[in-house]
Amino acid sequence: MKHDYTSALARATFDQVRHLPGALFCETMQSIWFVSDGTCGFIRLWEGHIVEMEIPALGFWAHFDGDDAILFLDHIHAFFKALHRQDVRDNWLMQTSHPMKLLIICSSGLSSSVAAHAINEMAAQHGWNIEADSCAAVFAPEKSREADVVLYAPQASAAFHQLPKEQRRRTGVIQPMDFAMMNPQAMVHQALQLAS
Repeated sequence: MKHDYTSALARATFDQVRHLPGALFCETMQSIWFVSDGTCGFIRLWEGHIVEMEIPALGFWAHFDGDDAILFLDHIHAFFKALHRQDVRDNWLMQTSHPMKLLIICSSGLSSSVAAHAINEMAAQHGWNIEADSCAAVFAPEKSREADVVLYAPQASAAFHQLPKEQRRRTGVIQPMDFAMMNPQAMVHQALQLAS
């Protein structure tokens, strides 16, 4: 789908989110996802200047015409108000006393350790309360008990598919391109989606 960025208001949505404290971004041609103060959110631009906003953990969703200035201002105000709601702190993802423990699994444990290191470096840089660890697939059953979210590297996806369905909660397979590029932002994004 081809997207039109000529709407100043729709573009302003992206620009406002960019200035959130400690925010991390992953922008594509159609959307931007971000985390600020531990809250994961999405903004998508569609044809006709339609803007979609979502904060899954809060159940916040809005879909409107970005060229309608009054509507835009109403929604953007509600979006940021929801994003900074104090009761969000009750969610375990945002509690400083309990960091999100993320386990990355690959066949040998080598490439997953590189991914975990990249995530931990990013977390330290942005002040995020995330702890990433890694292991070989053979150790996954034991190590995954300690993790909040488990991500399998693409080469270990067979081990993921052998898991019983009840054990796949908060577990997923990293997109091949994200793992090949060692993209910590994309991996954290996936982990937050699974955790919410």
